[in-house]
Amino acid sequence: MERTSKLLHNLRFRRTILNSQLAKLKIISFILNSILITIGVVLFSAVISVISHPTWLRMFISLQKITLSYAILIWIVLFCIASISLGILGIFAIQRKATLILGIQIFALVFLAVLEGGILYTVIAQWLRHLEVGVTFAVQMFQPGLEDKTVMANIQEALHCCGRGSYGDYGVANEAIPKHYVPYSCCNLQIYTSEHCNNASILSKSKITTSIQSIEVNNLLYVIPYHMAYTVGCVNQLKHVFLPIIIGCFCLLISVNIFVTFVNCFYVQKAADEEEYERNWLNSQNFIKETKEAFCLRPQKQIELTENISTSILPDLSVFQRQLSRKRSNSTSSNLD
Repeated sequence: MERTSKLLHNLRFRRTILNSQLAKLKIISFILNSILITIGVVLFSAVISVISHPTWLRMFISLQKITLSYAILIWIVLFCIASISLGILGIFAIQRKATLILGIQIFALVFLAVLEGGILYTVIAQWLRHLEVGVTFAVQMFQPGLEDKTVMANIQEALHCCGRGSYGDYGVANEAIPKHYVPYSCCNLQIYTSEHCNNASILSKSKITTSIQSIEVNNLLYVIPYHMAYTVGCVNQLKHVFLPIIIGCFCLLISVNIFVTFVNCFYVQKAADEEEYERNWLNSQNFIKETKEAFCLRPQKQIELTENISTSILPDLSVFQRQLSRKRSNSTSSNLD
């Protein structure tokens, strides 16, 4: 009994520790899945806001033409939707303690992280290979009035930059723009207002005709003096500002996916250990119960057996006593005769 009580105490102690660890992992996993959902929602909202803003949307389209890296925003949207869905699935599985569903979520998170890493590598490789060459070519081919030849205008307007390395690249590498002038999209709106830019702008001497009627696109026809332009080159802005934002979005999704995967793996392992301990606990409880019942029923069975023996012996004793009394009476009567 002493050994049984010690075993029971150890099982109870280990069960308490396991339950506390499982509760902590459940809270951590719930928080990380919530963070995964939050990040997915924030990035999805950011992409939607970028798409809804015409300037940024045109910039992304121009960047895709220059760097040959298509559908960056579409990939980010798909990854955000997948992260939100998997986060909701993980919270549901944790609440229901559905380890099978949680295992499916872990597999999907690993696959998603690998896919995100592959797309990120492809984007970085394409940018490093084609960015400088593409921007240089876009500066050389810039022709006011032609939308196909004004790809740089969208980038310059959105990122507040001018030229490849500086505004001087237009005077060196471009023949369609007059000397000491730069495209209208290079106008430094951080210092000057749109009215100043309009007053200082002149119509390009290019003989190219255009049928553009939009006021915003009509600015592509004009050029401004170079002293009113942004001093920062677009390659520096793309490499040191825009590209780190894209990499940061991908890395944020990948890191959260990895953290959620590891925590959910630990949770599944601890849940399996808890099931095993629960099984051992129930087996030990049943064993102890059966042992107690066996020890409690043994004396009672012995008492019942003795009672049965005594009751079976009593009739035999009474018959024997009657026969003995009869013999004694017969012997006394014979002696009297």
